[in-house]
Amino acid sequence: MRPNNAHPVPTTSIQIHQSFSSDLTDGEGMLLLRAGEKASAELLRELARRDCQTVFLHGPPPADSSDPPRHRATLDRSFRDAALLIQNAIWRIQTQQQIAAREFIEPIIRLEGIISDDSCLILDFVMTTGAQRESPIAMRSAQLSMLVQLLASEMGFPRPMCRLAARAAMLSDLSLLQLDDPRQLLQELTCGVVSPANALRYNAHPEESARMIEESIPDAHPLESVLIRQSHEHSDGTGFPRGLTGRVLHPLSRIINLVDVFLMLTETNADGRRLAPADALAYLILHSLYGTFDLEVVRALVRVAAVYPVGTDVVLTDQRLARVIRSDDRHYLDPIVRIDGTGEELKLHYAPQKIAAPAIDSGTVRLPKARLDERLWDIVVREEQAS
Repeated sequence: MRPNNAHPVPTTSIQIHQSFSSDLTDGEGMLLLRAGEKASAELLRELARRDCQTVFLHGPPPADSSDPPRHRATLDRSFRDAALLIQNAIWRIQTQQQIAAREFIEPIIRLEGIISDDSCLILDFVMTTGAQRESPIAMRSAQLSMLVQLLASEMGFPRPMCRLAARAAMLSDLSLLQLDDPRQLLQELTCGVVSPANALRYNAHPEESARMIEESIPDAHPLESVLIRQSHEHSDGTGFPRGLTGRVLHPLSRIINLVDVFLMLTETNADGRRLAPADALAYLILHSLYGTFDLEVVRALVRVAAVYPVGTDVVLTDQRLARVIRSDDRHYLDPIVRIDGTGEELKLHYAPQKIAAPAIDSGTVRLPKARLDERLWDIVVREEQAS
């Protein structure tokens, strides 16, 4: 429903920190953003959660509302195309049709240009694009594929291997699309309380998805089914379905596994809250020291995401609030931030102010520990900077 005297604005064109000269409302006239206020990552997540495709501007139409930034538009197109390909794949498999592996390559190729140009945008896009929409499993698989491709590229894998890993990640949860209520499974996984029936199905899904690929995509690379089978295995043997350990696991499967856990930690739960991304990274670092995850893969994720990913709200040591707008080369603890209220941008590596902690809002929770352990970051971050 379109409110009177209002102009439609695609939600995909709205950027973090973007402001409008007039009020922004949803289709029912509910106020989303007052004139002059800046759009937040929390607002974008809420719009994604509600599957809100269009909002309305009460005033002159914005000059760029129909022309989103090139990379953001490309990311959105790649994301939606990948999700649609995944949905179509399960339908074709159920109707016993054969699928060509090349059909999944176009959104992967599109992403390569952005990885080489501005990889920060990919993480920002994934962190502000919710999977809880019309097809949560397909949407989440598309997110997984994008981050796996980014991380594999960061670790120096050749382009054909990055493409292969991205496609394997895209199809790794294919069998879950056959569930009657996949949204319920995602909510149970996020809350950590899974019903016995869903637990059995979830533990078996890597094998089932790999079998579906082998039978229905005959020209898929044999390594893809290996990666799918190993996508939930941990280096210390605590994963599933086979409890494999150490060097038995392919390096690309370790990437898929780590990204999957990172997404699980930062997904919005049934209460509308999610773990602060910085604390999710802290969790992964800690458990890599225990041997659960590959430390080199965690280091690569820190390089890509930085300790405080783009879009993270933080409290500085002078008590001012700021938002991370970009990572700063290899200064993982000191990103570039924009101060709330003034719009001042600071390169924290060269500024006297530092980040004291992530800012907590109603949609964010933290690990039980009150603050991040500096010694924990020393092991991963400062060794990486010295090498």
